[in-house]
Amino acid sequence: MEKLIDLCYDYEFKDEAEGIKYEFVSVGTMEVPKRVTFTPVNGLSNYYNLGLTNISIDEEGNETASDMSRENNINDDEKVMLTAFLCALDFLTLDKYKDAKVIFAGNTVAKQRYYTRKVSTHLEELSKTCTIKGGRVHHLQVNIDPDTQEKIPIGPIPLNEGYTYTDYTISDARSYQFITFEVKDELKE
Repeated sequence: MEKLIDLCYDYEFKDEAEGIKYEFVSVGTMEVPKRVTFTPVNGLSNYYNLGLTNISIDEEGNETASDMSRENNINDDEKVMLTAFLCALDFLTLDKYKDAKVIFAGNTVAKQRYYTRKVSTHLEELSKTCTIKGGRVHHLQVNIDPDTQEKIPIGPIPLNEGYTYTDYTISDARSYQFITFEVKDELKE
């Protein structure tokens, strides 16, 4: 993981009432404030969703976080993703969350493909500190919004009908609907 640390943006940790947050700025042709958040997943004990958003502040000082924003720098996507991975590792090493699992899933088909490509690219290095798994929710039915390409579940997600959930393999990556990270047991001590 040390190899990846030097390739990341510096970030600021914030432990707030609404949840754990990390903030950093993507730098390129413009400065784009980014936030990585960890929020509990309803119905799943000790699972936290990783959210990666752009932050904007309007003229009146109101803050908006968007995971659908298209305002990004060109050529720093690798650095942004590695920073998100590092934030996940930092979160998982906090005493309170050392037994947690982080769920990483794109809210569009394109984003999920992109995330699995980035995990696959860095799988060897990420696997030194984390157990990484990929999965699919059985019988999950979604509509895809034609304007935003956001995946919208039809009805409640069928948590009781199970998952296919296995160690992450590059050959199966295209089929994953979500990815989880968990600190390896030998590093939790």
